[in-house]
Amino acid sequence: MNNPIRAAHQHRREAEWFKTLSGQGLTGERVLEIGSGRGVGVEVILDRLGAGHVTALDVDPEQVERARRRLRGRSPRSFALGTGDAASIEAASGSFDAVVDFGILHHVPRWRDAVAEIGRVLRPGGRLLFEQVPRHVLDTWAFRTFTEHPRADRFEAAEFTAELARVGLHGSGQLRTHVGGMVFVGSAVRPALTTCGGTLKPRSGRWGRIGSPTLDDGARTCHGRCSCRGPSAHAVAASSGSAGKERTKAGSATV
Repeated sequence: MNNPIRAAHQHRREAEWFKTLSGQGLTGERVLEIGSGRGVGVEVILDRLGAGHVTALDVDPEQVERARRRLRGRSPRSFALGTGDAASIEAASGSFDAVVDFGILHHVPRWRDAVAEIGRVLRPGGRLLFEQVPRHVLDTWAFRTFTEHPRADRFEAAEFTAELARVGLHGSGQLRTHVGGMVFVGSAVRPALTTCGGTLKPRSGRWGRIGSPTLDDGARTCHGRCSCRGPSAHAVAASSGSAGKERTKAGSATV
C-alpha cells in the first residue's frame, strides 16, 4: 500500500476511476477517507477530486504520523488526520457527503461492521466510492505469499454489493474491474430524504451503466417509491430555490 508505484497509481488511474464514478469529482464536499496510510489518498481527494475537506483515519498511529509529515505543507483547514477503526467510526451520523475507500475494506477483519458504519456516517444522498480486491485474487499464491490480509470471511464483488444494499447503500453506477480483474471499483449512494420525510427506494437492485443511476441521487420527489407510504406525489422546491408547497387532499396531491 505504501510505495511510490501505488502512490502514482492512486494519483493517475484511481483518481480517474473515482472522478468518473462521482460524476467528475467531489467539489467542495466533506469527505471521509478510511485507511489514510501515508497520506496519498488525502492528496488525491483534495487535488484530483476537489473535496472541500478530508477527514482521514487509519488504525495504525505510525501511518497517521507519516501522513502528517507528508501533508505538513498544506492548510490544516483542508484536512484532519486521526487514529480510528473503520468498523467503529467516531463521527456523528450523517457527518459526511462522501466516503472514499482506496482498497481498504478487504483489509478490515470486521468489514461488515465497517460497511454499516459507512452507511451511518453518510448523509442522505451521500456516496461511497470504493476499490476492492476480491476473494479469489486474495487466495492466489502471489497474494498469500507477498501480502498480508485477513483470510476469513473475505468477499467477491457480488457479496460486497449485497452487503452494501443490506445497510441501505445502493449502486449508482456499473461495477467495473481493472488491473486484469484484480480489483473492482464502484459507487453506492445512501438514498436521499424526500419532502415527506421518507427515503427513496431504488428503482432496481442492479448496477447500471456509469452515468445512469439506479436511484434518485439527491432527488426530493418520491412518486410513490418513498418509504413514507403516503401520497403518490409531493410538491417540491424548484432547483432555482423557489418555494414548492406540498398540498394534499384525501388521497390526491397537487404539484
